[in-house]
Amino acid sequence: MYGGYLVIETNSAHPELVRIIETASVPHPPLPGHGKGPRMRYATRFDDLSAGHMHAHTALRHSLLNVDEGLYRSDPITAVAAVEAIELTHRRIYLDPVLAKDPTLAAAIASMHGKHRLSDLVWNAVGVIAALFLLIKLLLGF
Repeated sequence: MYGGYLVIETNSAHPELVRIIETASVPHPPLPGHGKGPRMRYATRFDDLSAGHMHAHTALRHSLLNVDEGLYRSDPITAVAAVEAIELTHRRIYLDPVLAKDPTLAAAIASMHGKHRLSDLVWNAVGVIAALFLLIKLLLGF
């Protein structure tokens, strides 16, 4: 387990793609007016970087294009919401001001949190049912 930063980048040459990368060093926010090439849109620090990256990948796995490059066919709002909703300890370092002003970001994060709660509820119910089944089996001697 090691800490580090998870960064979401976009590139003006490929507006429909996002790139998620890990870095050990503190990412620096882009300079104003920086329009060409890769542009950092979001950065967060995880105490367990590999677990954070795995959760981000799981949330965006259906839009994966290239695992080696960390490329996903996603809009920045969806990618940021996926990372922001991860239920691990993390601290936001940077959020692009354009994304911060977008009212759909908060709704997307809330939606992701809701999906996580529903998944937790379902798997907890499966666990309780399995434990009850085993208890009944033990008591009845099957």
